[in-house]
Amino acid sequence: MCSSDLDKTQLTVISLSCRHSAIQVFLGAILGLFLVDGISILAGASIAAIVPIKWITITSGIVFVLFGIFTLISKKTG
Repeated sequence: MCSSDLDKTQLTVISLSCRHSAIQVFLGAILGLFLVDGISILAGASIAAIVPIKWITITSGIVFVLFGIFTLISKKTG
């Protein structure tokens, strides 16, 4: 299926480019990217100012391992 190779953003940009000019779609996509990235950077910087980097690293490592275990378990049962 096509959606396995493309993410939702790419599919949205493709569908919008059929109805709107290329420059409008391009600028809208870039603006959206900047907004999402900007909010993520501000949130990450705020969290890093409160929580020590050591704990962020440990927590993200634990979550990464848990996702891996969950993926392995779900593939065996599914």
